[in-house]
Amino acid sequence: MAPKQIYLIRHGETEGTVDGRFSGRTDHPLTPRGMDQVARLAESLPVRLFDPGAEVWCVASPLLRTRQTAEAVAVRRGLTVVTDDDLREMDFGLWEGMTSEEIEARFPGELEVWASPTGGTGFPGGESLEEFDRRVARARERILAQAAEAALVFAHGGVIRGLISGLLGLGRQGFWLFDISPASVTRVDVYDDKMATLSALWPLRDGEES
Repeated sequence: MAPKQIYLIRHGETEGTVDGRFSGRTDHPLTPRGMDQVARLAESLPVRLFDPGAEVWCVASPLLRTRQTAEAVAVRRGLTVVTDDDLREMDFGLWEGMTSEEIEARFPGELEVWASPTGGTGFPGGESLEEFDRRVARARERILAQAAEAALVFAHGGVIRGLISGLLGLGRQGFWLFDISPASVTRVDVYDDKMATLSALWPLRDGEES
C-alpha cells in the first residue's frame, strides 16, 4: 500500500529571519523576497498534488507568515487550507524579537541550556519545551489521522523539526539534526504500521537562502 506523504513546508522569509531574531508568536508578514520565495516554491512541488482528483489535505499555522505561504502554494492552486493552533511556533516569551547576542547579554548562559534542554526547560514568560512538545504531538496525530494520501503542512522551523523528530521516532535528540530554511520542503512518508522514512528535501537553491 502506498504511504501517506507528508510535505512539511516552512514559511518564506520575514524581517525576523533576515535579522536573526527569535520570532515565535510575533505575527510578522513575509518580506517581498519571502513572497517571491514561496511563489517559486509552489512551482517546485509535484504537479500531481494539484490534480483535480488528488486526495490532498492542507493545514497551516494561523500566523500570518504561514497563511501567506499557504495562500501562494495551495489556495491559488484550488486547495482548501484549514488552520491548527498547535502548529504555531514556540512562544519565546521575553526572548521574542531578540537576537542571540541580545539574549546572551540579558540572560547569560540560558541559550546554552536551551540548546541542550530537558522537557522542563522553558522561555521566561513563554512556554516550556514540554508544553511545546505536547502540542506538536497533538498536531502530528491529527495529520496522521487524515485519510488523504498527501498532506501539505505549512508551519515554522521549530514546529517542523518537532514533527520530523516525532514522525521518525527520534525524540528530542533529533531536534537539532535538521536545518529548516525558509521556504523549504521536507517530505516524510508514513506507512500503515506508522513506520516513517525521510524521503525528500527541497531546500532553497544556492544563493537564495536567508
